[in-house]
Amino acid sequence: KDTTFKRTGEVGRIVNYNHRNESYKLMLKEQGGRFVWATWDEVIVPSGTHVVIHGLTQQQEYNGAFAKVTGYDQAANRYSIVLRRQKKADVLRLKPRNIIA
Repeated sequence: KDTTFKRTGEVGRIVNYNHRNESYKLMLKEQGGRFVWATWDEVIVPSGTHVVIHGLTQQQEYNGAFAKVTGYDQAANRYSIVLRRQKKADVLRLKPRNIIA
C-alpha cells in the first residue's frame, strides 16, 4: 500500500522500520525509487495497512497487538484502528507514534 511522505507529498512504500530511532525507510516512487528515512510524524499510513500497537501508557493491554488502519483524521492527528480480539472488534483512535506499520 502506498504511504505518503508529508515533507514532499511523494508516495512510496515502507520497506523497513528502525526501532532504535523510531523511523521508517521509504522507497519513493518518483525520482527513480530513491530511499528516505522518515519519522512517524512524517508519513501517512493508508487505510487497510496492518500495524502493531506500541507505546500506550493508558491502555497498555493493547501494546503488541496487531490491528488494521481504517482511517486517518489529519486535523486530530489520529488513526482509527480496528483490533480484533476473540469475537469482538475494538476501535481505537491512536497517535501516529503508537503504531508501527
